[in-house]
Amino acid sequence: MKKNYLLLFILLSGIAFAQKESVTTTIDRKIDDAFNFINTGNPNKAIPILQKINADSKSINYKLGILKAGYALNLIYYNKADYNKVITLSDEAIKAGKEIKSYVYLSHIHRNKGNAYGELGFIDNSGKEYFQALEYAKKLKDKNEKYYAVALLYDNLGGYYEKIKAPQDSVFAYMAKALKEVEKISDNEANKSMVAAKYSLIAFEYMCFGVEYSKLGKPEIAEDYFKKSLEICESKKFMSLIDEIILLSEMGRFYYSQKRYVEAIKYAERGLLTEKNSGSAKIRRDLFETLSKSYLEINKTKDSKKYLNLFTILNDSISKVEKETVNISSNDIATKQDENHLANIKKISVIYILAAGILVLLVAKYWKKRNIKLKKKYEELIANLELKAKENTEKPVAFKENAKQKSLTIMDETVNVLLEKLSKFEKSHKYTKQDMSLPSLAGQLNTNTKYLSEIIKQHKGKKFSDYINGLRIDYITEQLYINPTYREYKTSYLAECSGFSSREVFTVVFKKETGVSPSYFIENLKSR
Repeated sequence: MKKNYLLLFILLSGIAFAQKESVTTTIDRKIDDAFNFINTGNPNKAIPILQKINADSKSINYKLGILKAGYALNLIYYNKADYNKVITLSDEAIKAGKEIKSYVYLSHIHRNKGNAYGELGFIDNSGKEYFQALEYAKKLKDKNEKYYAVALLYDNLGGYYEKIKAPQDSVFAYMAKALKEVEKISDNEANKSMVAAKYSLIAFEYMCFGVEYSKLGKPEIAEDYFKKSLEICESKKFMSLIDEIILLSEMGRFYYSQKRYVEAIKYAERGLLTEKNSGSAKIRRDLFETLSKSYLEINKTKDSKKYLNLFTILNDSISKVEKETVNISSNDIATKQDENHLANIKKISVIYILAAGILVLLVAKYWKKRNIKLKKKYEELIANLELKAKENTEKPVAFKENAKQKSLTIMDETVNVLLEKLSKFEKSHKYTKQDMSLPSLAGQLNTNTKYLSEIIKQHKGKKFSDYINGLRIDYITEQLYINPTYREYKTSYLAECSGFSSREVFTVVFKKETGVSPSYFIENLKSR
């Protein structure tokens, strides 16, 4: 996951460098002043100071000043969710770090750059940055710095493997490796900030285990890990404000999922009170959501509406910023690739002319085939919708018996009962709720998750997530077909009303299920 300002404190207070001249001493003093603002919860005041330090360091070619200021800004902008600036500043700081071989900074900058890529959805780029950071971390000579840096990378790699849908064992393995590595740091370490960082990361890993076990439907184990994390958080050994807020937010979310609404409110309110000093907009948004939903469940509608309004305003603001950031970052990445491509073109101009001609022909051929394929997919989709409209029946989700050997034996009577309940579920449109999960559906159908998962796999031919997503896409394509009003809605609204958490996920699943993009489908419907 993501560690923040505490790491900056370790780097700035625990690593000594020789000073070149008096002006560099002044720069380092100003960096300390900027850090004081960061450490006291005023990062915005530190930004202009660090920008001036960066400019002054460049003017005298002071690499360490560029590196320190760049990294500090890197962390500030990460916590402000300005991931494009994180990536841009990282490149400049990495260049300076390589010249002076500062492996500790290089490791943490690459790691934070990987976090930024991950937030923007560039998972491959994120993984590359993490593995590069791990190489630098393993080169550190100071054992405790090495233990800590490597532990952070193992933690991030656990999150990376979860995003690429690796087996759950891989995710838990990296989380366990992170704990094992950080526990090697001695409690007798003279640098107190390093000891604090040790327990901060241990608490953070406990929280991550709580989150993962909650996802697996093991609330008792999850709660135990959350409480162990909170115990460290409430001790004097824990210093990271951001991580404390994340923990309180996750606990609020966990207790809400367990229908323990009073406890959910308790931790979310506490998190909101603590968050006032951090400026973490995304966490504040999550806290607003938990409070709105929890107050609604205990019939305090006035409080629920208050937090729902705050959530909506903040969520719209964050979504706008993230959309702009993703577009800018995508363009920046494409621009860098184009620059490298053009440099190669200049060296082999004759070959390029020939290759360009061939490329044009291939692209033309590709687009022709692609358009034919898209048109065919669209026509098949329309034919199915027309047939469904004539029959005036729900279009069944394609299913088939699993050809593989059944991994779980279930009585035929039980299978028939559950299939009948699933049929009613499909007609109820409850799958459009964003919080629909395997445990929640199993609860609604009065069965267990193993039986439900196995029956869906055997009789629907899909895993649970694909089954739910298929129902959602069937629902929204039908609405678009029969109701022209839906064709005027934004993609983000279509995603929300069909149960998807984001426009991006909706677009990917829509194309996977139908073979065409939502925009292509809507444009062709409008031209009918």
